[in-house]
Amino acid sequence: DPSAMRMLFALLWAPAAARELSITDFGAVPGGANNATAAFENGKALYDALRAARKGDVVVVPSQRFVMVPYAPLYGLEHVELRLEGCLAAYEPPQGEHAKVWPFYLGNFESLITIHLSS
Repeated sequence: DPSAMRMLFALLWAPAAARELSITDFGAVPGGANNATAAFENGKALYDALRAARKGDVVVVPSQRFVMVPYAPLYGLEHVELRLEGCLAAYEPPQGEHAKVWPFYLGNFESLITIHLSS
């Protein structure tokens, strides 16, 4: 039956529904992270959520404040939306400890979010 074949073809080639991935589902904890470890964990949660995202997905920062330290640069994201309903804030280490906490690469401190070779 040609109509059954067309329906099967449409189902097989239909785009997958976009997902919303909250950074809290990956371990991010809102509030004023008062130590480097908590800020690092929030940075890792953002990184993990973005890495888990597929084409068309939306990574959501809920309407709260998340203090973080960058985890790692991201590469190869394709058509992933980062929706900021809340706030991403950079962790401010105690005086003189910036170099101990904040990632340093090629003579510069890393940005809060670094994305390369993506669309």
